[in-house]
Amino acid sequence: MICCFLPHSIASQQKIDFGIAVEKSSNPICQRARKLVKRLTDAYPVIASEEKKYMYHYFIALATILVTVSEDMMLGFYTLLFPNLLIDTDIADKKMTEIQQIVGSVFPAENERFNQYLCGLIYTLLQSEAKEQLLVYLQMNQTLTGNYHLKSKLHQTFSHETLQITEKPEKADLIITDWFEALHPSVPTLYFDPNQENESWIELVKSIQELAMKKKL
Repeated sequence: MICCFLPHSIASQQKIDFGIAVEKSSNPICQRARKLVKRLTDAYPVIASEEKKYMYHYFIALATILVTVSEDMMLGFYTLLFPNLLIDTDIADKKMTEIQQIVGSVFPAENERFNQYLCGLIYTLLQSEAKEQLLVYLQMNQTLTGNYHLKSKLHQTFSHETLQITEKPEKADLIITDWFEALHPSVPTLYFDPNQENESWIELVKSIQELAMKKKL
């Protein structure tokens, strides 16, 4: 039970070892956890590696054991142990529906509340796997070194996994320019004023963070 209430006290390797034990166990709960993880990996190949598979075994089996052992007392711990789920986009809603269908095919529907929170747990885990790069196109023309200077600052601030500079403005998620005229009306454009660099930089970082979050969802 300590694994549930003090998750950070359990080392990652111990969680993987737990997942390996679930893989080998003939316990009905472990069998269901394996079946659910198998269907999740079929639907979401991003978690198909051995390490990720064992981690999902760990989380799903542990959540199931906790509910099974605690029964009605578990109601008081739902919001503490399971993530609150806020879905505010059509894409996220579609993904949640897919997860609900997968969970419903493995776990009985009579424990609807548990299924709901198990779906929330899986959704949160899958969201953490997402690696969506934000593509940015630079069009700085007022100064000779404008593109190079801004590109260097962006690479110092954001990792390659988060942001990439593209040479194709039509493929970009954001165009950064010191011109007032939009290069591609269909692509969000941010005006960067070289004469007010500090203010423009703060606005740029804020815009990139907001776009990255929307793309992740």
